[in-house]
Amino acid sequence: DQLTLAGILGVVNLLGAGYLGLQFSSLPAGIALGGFLGFVKAAYPALVAYAVGFVGAPALRYFGLDKKNAEIEERNRLRREWRNTLESGQADGKLAEARTYRTAMRQVGDGDSVYSTAKGAAEQASSNDMADFDRRMGSKA
Repeated sequence: DQLTLAGILGVVNLLGAGYLGLQFSSLPAGIALGGFLGFVKAAYPALVAYAVGFVGAPALRYFGLDKKNAEIEERNRLRREWRNTLESGQADGKLAEARTYRTAMRQVGDGDSVYSTAKGAAEQASSNDMADFDRRMGSKA
């Protein structure tokens, strides 16, 4: 598959950079290479950095993801345990007890809305404000 081929390419790249380094080190000191070989010798540190990065970056990512995957697997294991506890009925009594402490939820209906997109903002503000004023005045009289 593609991952295997990329791994093989990385190993060949590292071996090639190592072999090239051995060849350059076997040259007598003070020899000046010209043309293409001179360019390759000058670019050799960059070639080695590329070869190491080509193998090193995915390796670091693999080991980093391995740790993260272990954390995710542990979290999923705990979730499965809690699901099994809920499905087994062991927590039914505790859940029923908790339901007795729950507060009532207010359901918002059509008459409870303060603003609607069916009317303009100015029209709604004045009619709602006036109705609210009248309601409040009526309760004090």
